[in-house]
Amino acid sequence: MEEKRTKLQVGSLLATGALFVIFLGVYLFQFTRPGAFIAGEFFPAQPAGDTVLYQGELHGVPGVLIFEPQEDGGVFLLQFGGFSEKYGFAFGEEEGPHGRPLAITGGDGALVLECFYAGPGLPLLDGTGAPATDDGLTITAETAGESQTTLFSTPFTSLAQLAAGDNIHYRGSWQWFFFISVLAGLLSLTVAFPMAWFKLNHFLSVRDPEPSDFYLAMMKVEWVLVPVLLLIGYLWGLTLYT
Repeated sequence: MEEKRTKLQVGSLLATGALFVIFLGVYLFQFTRPGAFIAGEFFPAQPAGDTVLYQGELHGVPGVLIFEPQEDGGVFLLQFGGFSEKYGFAFGEEEGPHGRPLAITGGDGALVLECFYAGPGLPLLDGTGAPATDDGLTITAETAGESQTTLFSTPFTSLAQLAAGDNIHYRGSWQWFFFISVLAGLLSLTVAFPMAWFKLNHFLSVRDPEPSDFYLAMMKVEWVLVPVLLLIGYLWGLTLYT
């Protein structure tokens, strides 16, 4: 016999379906906007002709990073606070003892760092296989008329990963979206067919089971909570990166 559905059930099911459609569009939109992690911060990418502009905060200092891809690496222009510097990244053709040889030059063409690129997630290595030391950068940022000088390490490792094509990320996780969507489908079945779900859970232990008043009350609470919990789940997935 077909179960009659209350307005609360129908509202819960419509809200669940609407959440799926809305966040499917949101996740698809996020995957049209790649970005890169620079010193642990996510910088969205904005193509601009032959270059790509990344805007964000580097150690709390807002600014932009402009990347010009080249065949053997690329050129970066960092503009943060009162600091502006250009770096060239050139990868060697042959694999070295600790990865791909990498030469980093400054804006004047002088060699800044010679090292090996071992791959994504790994630090740059020197000739002995130890992590290469990054030079310090001095950033002067002005806030409310006051100048504050900040010294931090150049994000050479992040830039090398970007120049090698290994630092392309997207906001949101499709694995998490799939998990939440499957969960939404299962919960929708319990909302749409509550009595069938109740009997399925108890038919082996009780003959002709009947729900108690407390169970019926908790069932209505579940119908309200399902869309709320799914909303939290979908939003949480947008805090992840792939």
